[in-house]
Amino acid sequence: MDYEITIEKRKEWNTVKKSVDLEEEKLRSEYNEQIKTYQRKMKYLIYVLLNNKCQCCGETDPSYFNIDHVHNDGSKDKKYNIASWSGRYKIVKRNPSRYQILCANCNYAKHQNGGEMYVPELGWVVRKNKST
Repeated sequence: MDYEITIEKRKEWNTVKKSVDLEEEKLRSEYNEQIKTYQRKMKYLIYVLLNNKCQCCGETDPSYFNIDHVHNDGSKDKKYNIASWSGRYKIVKRNPSRYQILCANCNYAKHQNGGEMYVPELGWVVRKNKST
């Protein structure tokens, strides 16, 4: 008889646990959606602050945007350990002249061009060897 009570109690507990798990999942999903919405808002504010287009080619689709350090001094920001978009927004708002929007292609081309902005009409800039 005790065994049957235990099985019934276990079934009841499992039913309660499943409903609690579903409620937690719903709350977690709502919270994650709020975070994503907030992050999109912060990104948008940064993009507006930085003229909302690629400074090299004029691309306006934000899905291609990268935030670039104009003077290639990104190491200065590492001390802030900016993991959130709100933190990035505060840093960019403090000194927007240090940053620019580049599309992914232009940002990659700048990187490949030794930190110099790539201009298709001029071609690649030849890097000078620092040891000479």
